[in-house]
Amino acid sequence: MDRQLVQFKSIVEIGSLNGASEALYVSQPTLTQNMKKLEERFGIKLFERTAKGIKPTPYGQVLYDHVRAMDKTYKQAIQQIEVLKHKKAFALQVGTGDVSWELCVKGALEEFQRAYPNASIHIEFGNNLYLYDRALAGHLDLFFGHEILGLDKKPGIEFIPMWNSGHGYFVRKNHPLVGREVDYEELDRYPWLEVSHHDSRYIEYIKSIEKNPLEQERRRHDVARVSTNSMAAGVTFLKQQDLILPFPEEYASIFAEQDIVALDVIQEPIIERVGLYVADSEKQQIVDEFIRFAQACCSLGKPPG
Repeated sequence: MDRQLVQFKSIVEIGSLNGASEALYVSQPTLTQNMKKLEERFGIKLFERTAKGIKPTPYGQVLYDHVRAMDKTYKQAIQQIEVLKHKKAFALQVGTGDVSWELCVKGALEEFQRAYPNASIHIEFGNNLYLYDRALAGHLDLFFGHEILGLDKKPGIEFIPMWNSGHGYFVRKNHPLVGREVDYEELDRYPWLEVSHHDSRYIEYIKSIEKNPLEQERRRHDVARVSTNSMAAGVTFLKQQDLILPFPEEYASIFAEQDIVALDVIQEPIIERVGLYVADSEKQQIVDEFIRFAQACCSLGKPPG
């Protein structure tokens, strides 16, 4: 972080130039000069003197609050870098969502570990935008998910389609809409449930909303909604309330075990491609091996459309 900002933070927290000078091993004249430069940079007065020492002005307090947040973010970045260094020791880092995990990742993992019993692997769950961000940052070698339509594509990540997925609408078995055909207008009368809700930090990756029908649907639905990143919590919400969960049709048999059923919607379902996003990796050989197992498992469970 900027040296002058570090010094400013220390002065505010200690409450005196002399104390900050001793803590930072910087002479008091140097600190005074640097604070003057900082005030000139922002065009404001940062400190005011009191009987107990010095304290920040209202402008200085605003700057301090942000500097403290910046310092925290910087320290978190250092920690995450250390975590990333540790994860680099894993032979393979794979991301997945709930649907892909059940359909093929779990089976591919079993085959991979049978073939490479000494290999280490890290599995991370999340929605496709979160996993895309993780892959861009170097935390994942590959991840499974729906194709992100309208994506602001970044270099170094390739999408490999594997099968086509229909978009269903799931509810508890005693929901008022169960047992007859319904249309989109009727769906819009009920609150929706979102599992693996898109964090606003990642929405920016979708450059062309008009090319992404699911994101258009999510933004168009203006009835109050419940969102969670936990499938277990989502199932609990769904069983207790008259919510509607838009989710891939492939999950129907798993939901059925929880007395959750798909609505009979008149309109044709939205069809998406599901596949692998593969990042450039120094471990390309072992990544290719895992992809081979995944393609074999997926072809057994859900043939590509």
